[in-house]
Amino acid sequence: MANPDRYLLTTVELGSTAIPVANEVRIANDEDRTAIMSGGRLAPSLYQAIGKMPVLGFDTSNLEAIASIDWTYFAAGQTITEVAAYFQQFQENAGLLAANYESYVLGQGILAPQRLQMSESSPAMLSMLAFGLYSSGTCYTVGTVASVPATVTKQYFPKSVVVGSTTYTEVVDASVTWNWGVDRDGQYEPTYLIYNAKQITASITLKDISVATAARIEDGASEAVTVTAEDRRDVGSDVAVALGTCDVGVAISGNNAVITARQVENT
Repeated sequence: MANPDRYLLTTVELGSTAIPVANEVRIANDEDRTAIMSGGRLAPSLYQAIGKMPVLGFDTSNLEAIASIDWTYFAAGQTITEVAAYFQQFQENAGLLAANYESYVLGQGILAPQRLQMSESSPAMLSMLAFGLYSSGTCYTVGTVASVPATVTKQYFPKSVVVGSTTYTEVVDASVTWNWGVDRDGQYEPTYLIYNAKQITASITLKDISVATAARIEDGASEAVTVTAEDRRDVGSDVAVALGTCDVGVAISGNNAVITARQVENT
């Protein structure tokens, strides 16, 4: 019987820093394409890319590695040099093959958070997407470079949520979702990206129902919201995810309060 080859994801690097990731990445090119017909043929003769959008998506539990990003925007100041995924080959009957690697490197990109989830019993997991930017040549460099896997040393769990000026610490679970509307710069190979829309929403469950004021229950209140995660191993620093000013609504479900926050912009 043949000994089939497989590849294991070993690590993702941001700049030169390896971060622990879940065993899955997405490497693709979300390009715009047009179909070109020729005469009376039934199928197109050519599919032509008219706008490229290389992406590399990954999930990480190490919030501290990306804590310096602006959680409410992802454009200015968040260009990062080298976003890379590394794989190592293995065989089912032989284990890891020391000399066989595959590497996929974006020379530069923009980091954008997608979804953050965590609870009392489940550590935080953050889904990220890196949009590739061109300087020259190809955006992706594919090779056989090896990388040392990152070691998991931190586990983040929900610590608190600030609504307005009040801090609540009895957090049961929290999830934050970022929806970005991304535009290229009009070039076939973009050198910068802009977003034309954004929607940031959060759902936080608290044991403390004092957060359920009449204004928040009935009409929603415009208040700043920040969700903070802590490393229970006391190795890493707290990570505060500031969502900016939000429309805050609260409902009581059983013995818990459920906060719904939707970011708003008034300026």
